Amino acid sequence: MRRSIIDKTLAYGIFLLFTTKVLLSSHTNDYPKVDDLVKVCESIKKGPGLRRYCSNPEREIKYAIKGLHFAKNSCKQIFRNKRFDCDIDRMDIETRTNFLTHSTKESIFFHAITSAGVAWATARECANEFMKECTCSSNTLRNPNSTLAECVDYIAFGLKQSRLFFNAFNLRPFLHSSVKVQKEAKNMVQYGQKLGLRVFKKSLKKVCKCSGVSNSCVEKYCFYQFSSLRNIAEDIYKLYRRSYFNRYGATYDVLSIRKWAMQQPIIFTDKSPSFCQRNSSAGTLGVAGRECDTESVDKENRCNELCCDNGFTTIQKSVEEKCKCEFILCCYTRCDKCNVSKSYNVCNDANNFSMVNEGPNYIIEELV
Repeated sequence: MRRSIIDKTLAYGIFLLFTTKVLLSSHTNDYPKVDDLVKVCESIKKGPGLRRYCSNPEREIKYAIKGLHFAKNSCKQIFRNKRFDCDIDRMDIETRTNFLTHSTKESIFFHAITSAGVAWATARECANEFMKECTCSSNTLRNPNSTLAECVDYIAFGLKQSRLFFNAFNLRPFLHSSVKVQKEAKNMVQYGQKLGLRVFKKSLKKVCKCSGVSNSCVEKYCFYQFSSLRNIAEDIYKLYRRSYFNRYGATYDVLSIRKWAMQQPIIFTDKSPSFCQRNSSAGTLGVAGRECDTESVDKENRCNELCCDNGFTTIQKSVEEKCKCEFILCCYTRCDKCNVSKSYNVCNDANNFSMVNEGPNYIIEELV
């Protein structure tokens, strides 16, 4: 049954692959080009949900993609020293499909952080008035019977865009399976989605300011301050650390979704694999080629632990770094570039075969 899912085109997996290529090919601090976004949508436009989503204004899709990109980087940052490193971009379609459709705590975390990331990015751009589709108008700002003025349009807009994104993409892998599998898998994704949106909403801080003569508070204007996506990811990770296995095998029916999404810890129905070996059917990449530290304070990043007792290989690499830096006048720093030799430890595979050239290449962005 699960095999039939793998054999079909995975729209969400392709979407992750295409958006990664688009984002990496664009300028680091820029948004994807409109032409590239059109190609992304054309490559996955299958089914009414996808057509509806791709018919949205280009700005909305653009910021949703940016939110997804930030969410994936946040996931990498948090799990970079774990056996599961959240490097979705290195997975092939089959491995990615199985990872997304198993109800493990790692999969639920990923669904939660991507849901929160899309809501966070689109709501923030809306609040900054970069999208005229969601600006706060005088009609929606004020209640004539109240001195409290609240602009909540951008929050609702972000939540709506995240739900549209999930409905259009994340649920696609299950459309070719049996009705029972579809229902359970969709509800699992929706559970992760609701959990992520709940954490996003809880991260918002309400701030009120008074206006009037000498701040007499004739009228009070309130707005919401955004937390950083990294902080939101850390909050979801706290739920991940407290997660527990639903040993009774209950399904993610609608009632359970509403109940569980309001509870603190993540509840999962599939036990996590060891993540030690590459296994497409289990949705794992293995640890071969991963960099480790023999003296790490973090026990999980120590070579024996991270490498699953398969051993590691120490290599020397020449790395280009800034050196001989000097200040020019008050505000400018000029540096030379120097090649420095550094030692790295990388995990072997299960057969103690050196994997020094197979490790992931992380590009972690600082998230605001």
